[in-house]
Amino acid sequence: MLPKLAFLSLAAMAVHAAPAPSKMAVLRQDIASASAKLFIGGGPPGTISVADFDGKSFKVVTKNTIQGSSPSWLLFKEPNVLYAVDENTNTTRTFSYNPNTDALEPKFEATGSSGVVSLEFNKDRTRMLGAAYGQGQIDVWDTSDPAGSLKLLKQIPSEGPNGPDKSRQEGPHPHQVLLDPSGRYFLVNDLGKDTISVIDTVDDKFNVVHRVNVKPAGAGPRHGAFYPPGQKQATHYFLACEMGNIINVYGLAYNVSAGGIAFALKQTVSTFGDNKNHTGAGAGEISVSADGKHLYVSNRLTGGKADNIAHFTIDTCQDEPLRFVKLISSGGGRPRMFSLSKDGKFMFAANQDPAIGLSALRIGQDGSLQENPVASMPLSAPDQGPMPPSLTALFAALSIQQQSRSASILASLADNPGAHQKRIRKGRGPSSGYGKTSGRGHKGQKQHGKVKPWFQGGQTPLIKVHGRKGFENFRAPDMSELNLDRLQAWIDAGRIDPAKPITPKEIVESGLIGRAKDGIKLLARGKDELRTPIDLIVSRASASAIEAVEKAGGKILTRYFTRQSIRRLLKGESIMTRSPLPTGPEHVEEVLAEARKGPFMYRLPDPTSRWDIEYYRDPAHRGYLSHTLQPGESPSLYFKVPTERKLAAGKKEKAGAEQAEDDKLF
Repeated sequence: MLPKLAFLSLAAMAVHAAPAPSKMAVLRQDIASASAKLFIGGGPPGTISVADFDGKSFKVVTKNTIQGSSPSWLLFKEPNVLYAVDENTNTTRTFSYNPNTDALEPKFEATGSSGVVSLEFNKDRTRMLGAAYGQGQIDVWDTSDPAGSLKLLKQIPSEGPNGPDKSRQEGPHPHQVLLDPSGRYFLVNDLGKDTISVIDTVDDKFNVVHRVNVKPAGAGPRHGAFYPPGQKQATHYFLACEMGNIINVYGLAYNVSAGGIAFALKQTVSTFGDNKNHTGAGAGEISVSADGKHLYVSNRLTGGKADNIAHFTIDTCQDEPLRFVKLISSGGGRPRMFSLSKDGKFMFAANQDPAIGLSALRIGQDGSLQENPVASMPLSAPDQGPMPPSLTALFAALSIQQQSRSASILASLADNPGAHQKRIRKGRGPSSGYGKTSGRGHKGQKQHGKVKPWFQGGQTPLIKVHGRKGFENFRAPDMSELNLDRLQAWIDAGRIDPAKPITPKEIVESGLIGRAKDGIKLLARGKDELRTPIDLIVSRASASAIEAVEKAGGKILTRYFTRQSIRRLLKGESIMTRSPLPTGPEHVEEVLAEARKGPFMYRLPDPTSRWDIEYYRDPAHRGYLSHTLQPGESPSLYFKVPTERKLAAGKKEKAGAEQAEDDKLF
């Protein structure tokens, strides 16, 4: 059985026209503990190679060459499809990869824009966007075919005024396409326009809904990274600007009505960590560590024998989140691309310097980079033939062969950081670090022992003097509260679709509430903000909330739920129904027979207690049992509506005075 592959992608674009490395993907595990595979490609010969990496060296095992092409960006789609751009032409190619034999064979070709330098999938990988640096537009591809065929759906021009640098900003140059964590928006960094374009994918339309002007003018935005990693929405965006050698830190706010994502500039810092003018240099790649505590950015053309990687720490609680730490040698010249292994222990730096084209740098527990590479590989070797001065794509995965284990690993076994903490030794004198009184102060009850929370200094406790007040009904259901202003905010952010019925399943899965507990109660806070007609099903609702929903043109239904039935809805074991189970064995059997045809195991329950039945029979509560009321009937099961009095046959109603006399008790 083949191991499952996991990938982390990144892209690149050279400072000048020379091709260079552009993409990596690294498995989330310690590379040194297992053999790994890498894809290496790019440059005029058009070669994509497969190599082994054992944690100490790189070895090319096979390669595929298409003469005259320049695959400067690769994108992998599980389980076996590899997409490659051709930066020299307007062709995008698809390759089939066999992990058993390491065979890499071309499958399909498609024509799009020329000079594509970046590719990115949408959330379900059925669409792929390409940034055409040469032609100044963005291609939208259909990648839904499992075999890997491509269909061009749309081409989006990058519009707006050019930047002030006429030599490099003579026209649009989209440099990278990046999918935001919500999966709805793509960001396009345009070096020629000094802009960030926001593309909305809703309804598969891919329209540009917002453009952000990058400051200062002439900065040349190149690559970006979202923060925090692994979340459903980003709070910050770190943008590396190639021409200005700066990092812009933006605060993000999601707002569908205001262009999808709003950007607020919070900090601008040099990629070298100083205030000097580094004319001629160019920022390359930028990446955030998996734990969200560190940021790395590459600097090229610095004038030294080797260029460097800048290390910053991240603290978004501060007004300026980035703090410069150190510059580390990349092991070679012009580090166009780098990628972090998913276990956070290695950085792979791809240099345009042919002497050390690829270097693997170890990352310490504190996020620092090791000075000397643990492995490196030149861009040309006698057994490989001539290779271009570039390295395009990398990915590391579990070895198909049997994993090898070194005895040296046993000597380096250690607990995870934070597994053990230093014991606090109190009452051991000043050398303990807590002073002679161990942090308790001088004299008094708090020094000699603990004080119970209810102790009131020796007086008669107030609860004895005044007694207990009030009570807590432990039988009452514990409802999760949902307010109208928060519901409207979720609709505006695109996290809930108002065109479909909104049930507890949609409410919980969208993150609108943490968990449903015994049910969901709708409250009217922010009722004036509700403007979208909705079809809502909840457990209970206040009168003001019902009025606000219906005033906005929507409708609301309250239905009986239990904690277990909501869990079954979320697991897909039950289906949402608006009507109760009918009475009578003949009707019940029909309903059960129909339910058994589907994949659902349980039907939603109906109330059994008198209070619950009366609540959901009440039309004022918009209860789902209100249709069972007869005309003039009360929702109450105890009090009945008076009806017309009927006399038995042969009896006549007595006169008023005679009846009053009979009604007397004494």
